[in-house]
Amino acid sequence: MSASTFEKDYSTTPSTLDDVETSIRLPVLHSIFAGAFWLVLGTLLLLVSLIQLTGSSLFADCAFLTHGKTKPAAWIALLYGFALQMGIALAITIVCRRSRKALRHPFTVFMASKVWNLGVVLGIGGVLIGDSSGHRLFELPVYSSCILFLAFAVITLKLLLVLHFRVEREMYIGQMYMTAGLFWFLWALSTAIVLLQVDPVPGATQLVVGNWYVNSVFQVVLGCFGLGALCYYIPQQAGRPLYSQELAAAAFWMLVFIGGWTGLVGRYPLPVWISAVSSAASLLLIIPLVTLAYNLWRTMDRDPASLGNTQFIYLMCAFGAYVLWSVLGIVYSRPGVADQLQFTHFETGLQVLFIYGFIGMVGLGACCTLLPRLIGSSCDSNGPTWVLRAMGLGTGLTAFVLLLAGWFQGAALSNGKASFMVSVDEGTKLVCVAVVGVAILALGSVLFFFGVTNLIVKTILAEYPVLNWFREEEEVAP
Repeated sequence: MSASTFEKDYSTTPSTLDDVETSIRLPVLHSIFAGAFWLVLGTLLLLVSLIQLTGSSLFADCAFLTHGKTKPAAWIALLYGFALQMGIALAITIVCRRSRKALRHPFTVFMASKVWNLGVVLGIGGVLIGDSSGHRLFELPVYSSCILFLAFAVITLKLLLVLHFRVEREMYIGQMYMTAGLFWFLWALSTAIVLLQVDPVPGATQLVVGNWYVNSVFQVVLGCFGLGALCYYIPQQAGRPLYSQELAAAAFWMLVFIGGWTGLVGRYPLPVWISAVSSAASLLLIIPLVTLAYNLWRTMDRDPASLGNTQFIYLMCAFGAYVLWSVLGIVYSRPGVADQLQFTHFETGLQVLFIYGFIGMVGLGACCTLLPRLIGSSCDSNGPTWVLRAMGLGTGLTAFVLLLAGWFQGAALSNGKASFMVSVDEGTKLVCVAVVGVAILALGSVLFFFGVTNLIVKTILAEYPVLNWFREEEEVAP
């Protein structure tokens, strides 16, 4: 490599927009495509797991697809395969574009993304063969989690180099969110691997570490990825800068410092003060929530004509889902409420609302802009609309029904005169309706996957007309 090339790549010399988009095209398109695939697979596994709760004998004779394996496998695909991988694509895009620096050695990031997907495959395979760690939303076997950590560390290192040599030294709020998400996930995952798998801590301490890890991934890591994307794309849609960088920074620091303290509520064999601190921290999260909502509201163009923009609707649905998820999380953390709703469908409803409603809508909305820029061809005008309808209807129906089922289950469990099977029957009645919602989600996921695949294949054929290789020589245009 010549000295001039080195100086250009590792200096504050700005890259052109074309150079930036060319450098991120391969890893970002791969992450979006792989995320779409895992979204389909995870939704289908979630559909199977819910059908099994209705009393169906589906896969009853298959030891690899019992409910105790299909449900954790579904959430591994949705959390690690789809949500976090979509967050990686958003982080690469926003960090590079706002830094005005091309991604150095994008093939390295592409291969790291390949390794990440290998870790997801091994994780799902390990769960299906019974090699699960047993921790909620961290059922990954140790060999899978270590692979995920190494792949994510490589991606983070490459983005930190871009960030270090950024043109504008003052960090944009979207870059702050993405950087925090990258660092926090490395910290959380490495802590979970060491304290839960390599050298497990004793007894109930594992509950503290496991719940802290899950809450960190949802509240801080994915929260930063999603909110950073909202702070980046909503001003673009509004055609104006973010209303207040100061308010956005205040919300960011409050989320980072408070978010890690939440998540340890309910009936656990732990000192009471731990649940009390966690409950108080959850209540304090209303401050960054209100701050962020006000900032984005003042930024948005409230012209009714903007409601016809599909990407704008995606972003608004995502922010609405995040607000609703945060409010329900605050209610859930109140003393007595978590004791009643713990171990019910209520928690699953919250996870569906977050993964599909928040991260899913943010990712799909970002794809409306990302894909045309990276591929060079516009999306089908009806495709994003149909995906939006299916994902919105499916998310709303599934989350609402599961939350309601959890509430009824909790009410039945709190009745000392009723048996445990009464609460199970209360949940089963509504799970049948949730199956319909997940089926609609599966339809929307398939539409999104085929839409992404179609665009990528068209681009590949346009740049590399492989079909011409199989034609007769006289049929090939000169």
